[in-house]
Amino acid sequence: MTVKIQRPLVFENLCGALFDEELLGKAILVAAEKPVLRVKTIFIHHNYPAISMHGKKIQIHRFLWQYVHGITLPRCYYVHHKDGNRLNALVDNLELMKDCDHPVYHLKGKKQDPEFARRRTAASTFVRYGIHDEDKKE
Repeated sequence: MTVKIQRPLVFENLCGALFDEELLGKAILVAAEKPVLRVKTIFIHHNYPAISMHGKKIQIHRFLWQYVHGITLPRCYYVHHKDGNRLNALVDNLELMKDCDHPVYHLKGKKQDPEFARRRTAASTFVRYGIHDEDKKE
């Protein structure tokens, strides 16, 4: 189905997310190169509220932060929820963190299991550099 005239967007919030509908509507219309379907569904994708646009799933907290600040974020940055509520995507509740600072913020004051810390470090090393734990031992 091809949309020829863009009508005002209506959001169907299936997950109870908090967000500014007007701001999200503007962000979607600016980001879309062509008209989008009128009804946009907010759903959970990877534990965060998201929308689908032209076949892509986009997390709304990251999408709104990028729209408000006018930049595209590289994957090495996180948009952190100040109140800890992943469903709260209001712009006042969002702040930018580098990937190395984000886990430190959440783990501050908590005692870590050494095996968990080793696995977390190995996973981030693989994501960044493509190196497995076994590869480093050789």
